[in-house]
Amino acid sequence: MRHWSFYTAHDGLFTGQIFSAPDNFLSYRIAKNTPQGCVAIEGRFDHLCQRVDLSGDGDVVDYQPPAPDDKHEWNSDSKRWVLRQEVAQARAIIAASHAEIQEIEKSGLRSMREALLSLLDPESEAAKRLAQSDERVAALRASLKT
Repeated sequence: MRHWSFYTAHDGLFTGQIFSAPDNFLSYRIAKNTPQGCVAIEGRFDHLCQRVDLSGDGDVVDYQPPAPDDKHEWNSDSKRWVLRQEVAQARAIIAASHAEIQEIEKSGLRSMREALLSLLDPESEAAKRLAQSDERVAALRASLKT
């Protein structure tokens, strides 16, 4: 099995598409599967950090694409744009705060249900539905203990 990568003929950037085929199908299949405006080159290449040097002899060279935004920095080890550490930390703090807010709001629901149930006429349909829900929750909690 051989593998082929495609790059655009006008700038040498890999498309990220890979074509694989056994040797006996190569000539027919490569031509049929090459996207318009692209060239096939044998091998698997990383479209995020490699390209074909069109100004030279067509060698595959390292490539650093444009930064997504000013919140990213180039990591030369992974050859990828990564969030700057302070941005990642700020996002983690925001995510943790959102999660804590959700937990606090969810925990308040039990108190609100109990308060509402105490105000309702015990024979009302709403009170009966809340009581049934509480019974289902109690049964589920009991099943978790076993």
